[in-house]
Amino acid sequence: MTTCKEQLQYSSPANGSWNLSHICSLMPQTHILFAVPLGCSRIIKLSALEKGIADRFWTLNIQNQDLVSGDIEKVIIEGAVQTIERLTKAGRRPRALMIFVSCIDEFIGCDHDVFLSELRKRYPDMRFIDGFMNPIDRHTDLPPIVNIQNKLTAFWERPKVVKAVNFIGSFLPPNEDNELVEYLLSYGYKTCHMYTRRTFDEYIAMGESALNIVTHPAGVYAAKQIQGRLGQAWSELFSFKTTDELIDSYNRICNMLCIPAPDFIKLKRQTSDYFIKKATEFSGCPIVISDSATIKPYALALYLLDMGFSVKMIFVQGPSPIDKPDMLRQKYPEVKIYNVDSPKTALIYKSRKYALPEAVAVGELAAYICRSEHYVPQIAFCEQPGFRALIKLIDQMEQSIKTPRPLEDIQIHGKGCCGL
Repeated sequence: MTTCKEQLQYSSPANGSWNLSHICSLMPQTHILFAVPLGCSRIIKLSALEKGIADRFWTLNIQNQDLVSGDIEKVIIEGAVQTIERLTKAGRRPRALMIFVSCIDEFIGCDHDVFLSELRKRYPDMRFIDGFMNPIDRHTDLPPIVNIQNKLTAFWERPKVVKAVNFIGSFLPPNEDNELVEYLLSYGYKTCHMYTRRTFDEYIAMGESALNIVTHPAGVYAAKQIQGRLGQAWSELFSFKTTDELIDSYNRICNMLCIPAPDFIKLKRQTSDYFIKKATEFSGCPIVISDSATIKPYALALYLLDMGFSVKMIFVQGPSPIDKPDMLRQKYPEVKIYNVDSPKTALIYKSRKYALPEAVAVGELAAYICRSEHYVPQIAFCEQPGFRALIKLIDQMEQSIKTPRPLEDIQIHGKGCCGL
């Protein structure tokens, strides 16, 4: 049995960036209704207001009498109807409505099929889907971030197959100059991502793409569900990878699309040469990394160290199923690894035990703990794959030395983070 003591975790101000309101907004021509207690909806409304998308978010404040009456499904139906009718009257009728519930839903046994089936009957021209804002499921097999990735692809349709690939898992599309994107385009395959879909029809048409390329582990469950539902194949392209693994992934993707494998050996060599050159210019400048910036902090640290950089500390918020520290500890035992999800981290921060203000921090969490204003505000869910992306990361690290950022910016939700 897991005790409350083991579950108590520290959440620093650097845990901001993308939250549910930002993620939901990826689905175009869709409005979102949060049927939750007042306190639960506060952060969503504030985040939506910060991003300028508050007009797509609606809240239905669930109160005590709604919970004890046994009519919660009826309350949600009435709230959804009022939302749709108001939007219709204003000439803003959405193509779809996402209805979110919170942790309280787990305890009262709300029947989602009741309100979803009724709404689909009343509004046959619209799509409806439920969602969950339940942090109590963070440590289950289907945590909220995995569940929402699956929900966001639920409306995809596959009447035909077109020469396109989808990038899923991350919140931003790959860079236009990504070497794989350019190579696929040379064979007629365009790339699609929800971030670039402007209409609901464009979003639905992502189901027609030949392949899903998953760039974050949180998207794997959705990719498997899509494959089972639509027969749409998938392949992973997680960042950060070693350069050899990256080439293997590129080859596998091209093989699945029945096109020749690319020759990126020259680009691989150019990347290594660039890193070695920059390591000399950094001249021993300490580097700290956090898993808030990359899904593979140990692999990134190992690559940087192999290229001649001086990585001092790595901050993680728990174990990773795809990134282990064994090789790093074996080759570079001097690198310190700290788990910072313990409540003791708040006291450690106050004591300045890990303060290293001269360090270059990859990730806001590392910057916050080390109190460094030289940081790259990258988040793991927007991490870019590829050789050119690695080169850009080094350039951003170098720029952070020349142009420091105030640490206060970290506490402004998502300020400076990719895509926000």
